[in-house]
Amino acid sequence: MLEIRKLYKISVVVLVAILALTFSSQVLLRSVEAEYGGLLMVTAVGNRANAYDGGTGNANLLVQVLSSNGPVTGLKKGNFIVLTMLVPPGGARVEVVDVYEYGNGVYAISVVPQKGSTWLSGDYNGQIIVKVGNQRGFALWTIERVP
Repeated sequence: MLEIRKLYKISVVVLVAILALTFSSQVLLRSVEAEYGGLLMVTAVGNRANAYDGGTGNANLLVQVLSSNGPVTGLKKGNFIVLTMLVPPGGARVEVVDVYEYGNGVYAISVVPQKGSTWLSGDYNGQIIVKVGNQRGFALWTIERVP
């Protein structure tokens, strides 16, 4: 009989802990949505396209933007912030030239080395931030091995 009471007490404690975690998760999610309007799901991949060592041609970042309601469409250049974090030694950050929408929340962002610079041989890495109203989304990108 004593063992059954112990198990019952443990079960009640576990149930209360689960309820507390569930409630606190909901409160946290609501506070994030209130402050940021929700989070966007962003994925990004790089493609060197016309980027060659010593050149100034474009590379592309292929980006997909999704919200809890599905694909996010109609975004323009001003909705994207492209940050450059790692470059080959002596390399420069990249700048956005243009944004092309392909549909279903997919965009190609054309980037080139900052004005007065050229691509250098190696990998370029960074982060893309997507802003839509109060919503934000983030992803890492890589343009691999500029030849």
